[in-house]
Amino acid sequence: MTISPTFRRAGATAVAAGLVAAPLTIAPGVAVAAENCAATTPAATLVAPGICEIVFTEDGTLSGISGIDKLTAVLVGGGAGSFVSFSSYGGGAGEVVYVDDIDTTSDYVVTVGQGGIGNGESDGEITALYGNDNNYYAAGGFGPGFEGGTSGSNLSGGFADCFVDSVAYGYSGGGAGDSQAGDGNSGGFGTYVYEIEGVDASLYNDELDHIPFGHGGDGCNVDANNMSLRPGDGAPAGPDYALDGADGIVIVRFAADGTPAEEVTELAATGTSSVLGGLAAAAALVAGAAALMMRRVR
Repeated sequence: MTISPTFRRAGATAVAAGLVAAPLTIAPGVAVAAENCAATTPAATLVAPGICEIVFTEDGTLSGISGIDKLTAVLVGGGAGSFVSFSSYGGGAGEVVYVDDIDTTSDYVVTVGQGGIGNGESDGEITALYGNDNNYYAAGGFGPGFEGGTSGSNLSGGFADCFVDSVAYGYSGGGAGDSQAGDGNSGGFGTYVYEIEGVDASLYNDELDHIPFGHGGDGCNVDANNMSLRPGDGAPAGPDYALDGADGIVIVRFAADGTPAEEVTELAATGTSSVLGGLAAAAALVAGAAALMMRRVR
């Protein structure tokens, strides 16, 4: 097989075009896919494509946020401690508050509410962001009285008899959760952030936020010591012991700089991204290389 000079020149031209185009068009495509979290104090972490997060589990400060277009936060108050005497009552849960658009012109003092002490001063503490005139709060849960504790969202605890293996241990009451009142023995349910009305679905979803906050403490719970408390949970009570409530938490999120990788793929498919330039250059390189290979064929 003989290749004409005209074809060989066309192949060489394709290689040259590909080599010239590649540095100019592939690089922008890569840059579009890059994601970075804007500089803040403390530093944010990229926790999912397009999502930057700062978590406070203790008091601190939040600053350097003026360059961010939109800032959101979840505040969870401290859960209350449980109470046991001749009865066992669960603590009320801390309130769960979502703030969709925090003012970014202020620096903030962050106060994370501590959980209440079992059989002591059992109310949970308030969680807050304080920034000049822009302040945001989540109430702590309330300790039990003669029923399970009231939640920071002002739902009531429950009341019932406490029986363990048919043995009476006085009375019992489940503490109220952030989204549900307590019943006779069980604490009320907490809140999934992604289910809060008005939440920004681009920053909160069921895969990233699959743990509910602010569950009420169970009353008359023989396994209370083996339970793992989440932020804002009221403490459960065993028939003969009380526990401390869980501390609150503050989660701050904002969008990352740069287009998320999945959007880059979508833009390339619709022909609106510079990634296409890179793909075209790659195709030219392949075509040119094929032409050179054909020169060797006789």
